[in-house]
Amino acid sequence: MTGIEGLAEDFQIIVDKPGELDRLKVKIEHKPEVKGLRALKNQVEEALGRHLGVKNEVELAPLGTISRTTFKAQRVVKTY
Repeated sequence: MTGIEGLAEDFQIIVDKPGELDRLKVKIEHKPEVKGLRALKNQVEEALGRHLGVKNEVELAPLGTISRTTFKAQRVVKTY
């Protein structure tokens, strides 16, 4: 999510159920200096909804808590 102040580079797309397409779940790291996490979360959810046209749920994670990926496909995590 380039262009949103306070976000770091690493993120994950989380797939909870196969075939579930009506809600996008994204976990994204935030920079340590960010104070208003709730406002940042709302801003990211609004931007994703506006740009992608889908309902979404964003989880903000501290910098360094999402494992670094080599390939884009590794950013998708299946939990089922």
